[in-house]
Amino acid sequence: MKFTWDKRKNKANIKKHKVSFEQAVLVFNDEMLWDQYDTRHSVNEDRHILIGNAAGRILYVAATETAPDTTRIISARPAKNGKRRIIMAMVTYTLETVPKPTKEDWERLDSIKDEDIDCSDMPEVTDFSGFHLWKDRDLYRPVKVPVNCKLDADVVAWLKKTGKGYQTRMNAILREAMLHSL
Repeated sequence: MKFTWDKRKNKANIKKHKVSFEQAVLVFNDEMLWDQYDTRHSVNEDRHILIGNAAGRILYVAATETAPDTTRIISARPAKNGKRRIIMAMVTYTLETVPKPTKEDWERLDSIKDEDIDCSDMPEVTDFSGFHLWKDRDLYRPVKVPVNCKLDADVVAWLKKTGKGYQTRMNAILREAMLHSL
């Protein structure tokens, strides 16, 4: 798998979040990497929210697949303390090969205050129900198929009233309903 990113965005990300995109790509080595399709920010491209262990740091990464074997890193930051403990505990107790965190690991994680983590460029994840574990190591990208269907005019008007991306919004609504029914 290849990774790309904007050099200026990487510099800005290091300054803002103290995480480089070179560090962010390490989450893709995490066998327990969590991936959720980002319906909120997938208007012009399919974006994913990833949470994983990168050399002992639990990171929250936004990425998009630009080609079948190429992923572009959009942003990365440390996961907030509550998310770090949830994910770290899951990784520790689910994957036998990951060593238990040491006291120093917890102290290092706890030394970063939630209010010191700038989340302005990434959505806060409050619902983990849509997350799934990576199985094939590729970003989940649904295959799009053209469909002709008849919808009520008021429904189409409602979808279009917020502007560009109404088909993506319609797909997100249908996907949410589908996942809720499973």
